[in-house]
Amino acid sequence: RARKGPSAVSLSGGVDSPAVASYAAPAHMEMHGGSLLALSYVYPEHPSVDESAYIELVADRLGLPLHTREPMARPTDDLAEWVRLFDSPFPVVSVAESADFYGWTTSLGRNVLVTGEWAEYVTEMSPHLLAHLLLSGRLREAAGYARRQRRLGRPIGTVTRRLSRSLLSDRALASLRRIAGRSGNKRPPWIVNAPPPAPSGTRPRRRWLEDQLAFFQGSGVLLEAHNVTAALCRIDVRRPFADIDVWEAFLGLKAEVKHGDPARKGLLRKLLRGRVPDEILDRRDKTVFDADLFSKIDYEELERWLISPKHRLAWIDYELVADSLRGRSLDLLEFMWMKDLCAAHAFLEEW
Repeated sequence: RARKGPSAVSLSGGVDSPAVASYAAPAHMEMHGGSLLALSYVYPEHPSVDESAYIELVADRLGLPLHTREPMARPTDDLAEWVRLFDSPFPVVSVAESADFYGWTTSLGRNVLVTGEWAEYVTEMSPHLLAHLLLSGRLREAAGYARRQRRLGRPIGTVTRRLSRSLLSDRALASLRRIAGRSGNKRPPWIVNAPPPAPSGTRPRRRWLEDQLAFFQGSGVLLEAHNVTAALCRIDVRRPFADIDVWEAFLGLKAEVKHGDPARKGLLRKLLRGRVPDEILDRRDKTVFDADLFSKIDYEELERWLISPKHRLAWIDYELVADSLRGRSLDLLEFMWMKDLCAAHAFLEEW
């Protein structure tokens, strides 16, 4: 279902895309008589981001022709044009960077791209697991899970704090944060007088269950943006981890089976043993892309939309925004919020 013709795989050094590649490569050879191409961005200027060694290892073991290059686009490139095409602002996703990757794929003669995206939602939604086991009366399973967390080196304080966040009501958690002098506010300082996020209202007993379906909550704008971008680039982007049978299989597992190994994606790593190189499965570090994102902050483009905007949004202190931009020292949180704010202003400029 995921492959409709000669395909490429977006390959990283994590677990998810090598998992997809390990199944897709032999099937692709059988169905199409040729090799599945592996494509990957590399970051030679940012060693903390670059996963070249792991990517080359996977491609070599699976016999995949590997194509690599550095990314060309920045998150705010062509913002007005993308907003016009979507007829809405769009959050989080960097459409320009996605389009850059899709265009590269088609230039290599492949119009089907398979990815390991969204695996976390299928396999890894476990913050309320310990509380779920306790509240459902599975005390032995809860004790075993807590012991395994301790063996992984998780401090007992971390385990108990996570448990308390799962068991306490929203009101109780807010009270504890006030007592500890923590607001829980993860907004930048130029968002002022905005109402706090509404409490979820989810009872502790249902938090685990709702987490398992977190992918299906919220706005569909992000998915639509992905689909429009792929259509514009004349490419079919397939995400096998989002296949309905895969979802149903993982949702049907008991919690203590799905997350019996408290390491990240423990069950997935176990299932892939022998298919994906051990060097990938035994990784305990996780690559973060902060250094690359910082290098792609286009201050001139941010200033274009935010210094003297045609429209002004309530709860935004534009003088503080201007001060932050002139200082050329945004942190990553501020940049992500500003990027989304720029998209909102690009949309408002249409009116």
